[in-house]
Amino acid sequence: MSTNRDFFMTIPDAYQEDWELFIKKADLDETYPADILLDFMREFVEEHRSELVEESEDKPKKVIVKKAAPKKKSFLARKAKIVKKKEVDDDDDSPDITQTPKFRLLELVRENAGEEGITPENLVAKAESANIPRPRLQMNKMIRRGILYIHKGKVHVT
Repeated sequence: MSTNRDFFMTIPDAYQEDWELFIKKADLDETYPADILLDFMREFVEEHRSELVEESEDKPKKVIVKKAAPKKKSFLARKAKIVKKKEVDDDDDSPDITQTPKFRLLELVRENAGEEGITPENLVAKAESANIPRPRLQMNKMIRRGILYIHKGKVHVT
């Protein structure tokens, strides 16, 4: 409990005489007016404690109600679509894999490399003579993808 009982309050003029009598009573009892007020307050609280506590219990507690998230729908089966495949005619215009620059370069390496491999310069020169477009680029792509590898300065097929 606080030992500092200094407080200030204004007393209306109509009750000024009553307040002076209250102060005289405190002096006769050799106590402070604040102690008497504290006793009055304690008595008041003890008398009305049950009312104060019951009122707080009767009031419903405030609760924040959150809106429930919508339920996720389970997997819905989709209607099957029946698709008839069109007959594909083999056109001469469709690109053949054996005619791509990568495939032609790979065949060139297989023919010329053998077990000892072929130098990159020789491979590029032979690819240019075989009309393979941009042979250095094709060789680098195939090395990056692991189709070809270089060991001791020679190109080999994996």
